[in-house]
Amino acid sequence: MRIPSLLLPAVLAGLLAPAALAGTSGEEAPVRETAIVEQVFKTTADGFSCIYYVITWRGQKTVVDDPLCSTDRKVGDTLDVLVMKHDMSDEKRSLKLLHLTVLPPRPAKR
Repeated sequence: MRIPSLLLPAVLAGLLAPAALAGTSGEEAPVRETAIVEQVFKTTADGFSCIYYVITWRGQKTVVDDPLCSTDRKVGDTLDVLVMKHDMSDEKRSLKLLHLTVLPPRPAKR
């Protein structure tokens, strides 16, 4: 499933329910999962920033990005991750994409 780029910030902010984005055949709703930070990479250049974390997800080490640079996790911290599966297969080829990205912290409950 393709999420329109205008909706991505809303999804990341938790404003849209992941189930609302599922719908086409072979697609799964995005899922929120938790992982432990194993390594942190932060880069800044000319006032621009990017943050990446190494986590173990389902027994495999992987790198997840924080596209909004909204977290400041350290090794050992817990991290919320949005797991998205995109089946882009057609009659000519099988193409199943997996994307993991950091979710911004949930707002504090009042």
